[in-house]
Amino acid sequence: MHIPLHDYWSLLARYLRAQRGKTTLLTVLLFVSIGLQLVNPQIVRRFIDAAQAGSAPNTLLVWWCHTAVPPCAAPIRSSC
Repeated sequence: MHIPLHDYWSLLARYLRAQRGKTTLLTVLLFVSIGLQLVNPQIVRRFIDAAQAGSAPNTLLVWWCHTAVPPCAAPIRSSC
């Protein structure tokens, strides 16, 4: 049985159209996850470089709270 590829794409598009909100949310979360995976090594590198340069532990803690802690943790962040 041979079904044209166009029919598969039509079926997928029809399904995703009905799930537009969930599809959009998953797409955004996927790209945010990829972005964080790309940025995380740079954040860790800067933290390690600052620690090796002899920055004060208090300065490192404040720097970490403002860069590594997600903005959604603002109430916790204010205590840093």
